[in-house]
Amino acid sequence: MDVEEVGQMKRYWIALIALAAYGQTPTESPEHRHARQNYEAAEQQRDSLTRQIELDEAKTKELTTEVLASVCDSDKGKEQYRACMAKARANKAMRDELDAHIKQLKMKRSEMIDLLPDLAERLEYADDCMAVFRKTIDKKTSDLTVRENSQIKACMTMDLYPPDH
Repeated sequence: MDVEEVGQMKRYWIALIALAAYGQTPTESPEHRHARQNYEAAEQQRDSLTRQIELDEAKTKELTTEVLASVCDSDKGKEQYRACMAKARANKAMRDELDAHIKQLKMKRSEMIDLLPDLAERLEYADDCMAVFRKTIDKKTSDLTVRENSQIKACMTMDLYPPDH
């Protein structure tokens, strides 16, 4: 989350606290709530992926350290050498699997990071697009003004016209 988004969220929560302090019940439109929930779910998924990546990277580092610490010595006997080599191969296989899993997680996290700005924009304009929808839904296309047409197009580019609930 960048500085501007943090500032917006702080202002939003401060406004809610102020309304609650004066005994007013804050209202949130269903469209805004839907956009907020989508944004928060994407943030949680990004954070969860980041934590999983960190855990997998730590496990990979642990396996690498374990392999480096147990250098197989052929002077200790064939059985010990074979057991050591088998363990080293198993560790390498586990590291390779973890590396592939980390790569997949990073791709998913990258997709989430790319999606967050779009969801933030949808959150910001959800109520505005709902107002445009309510204002224009019963009008004929020929009766729409140039401004209303441009507002509809802007909302359509963000996939907020018609609004989802």
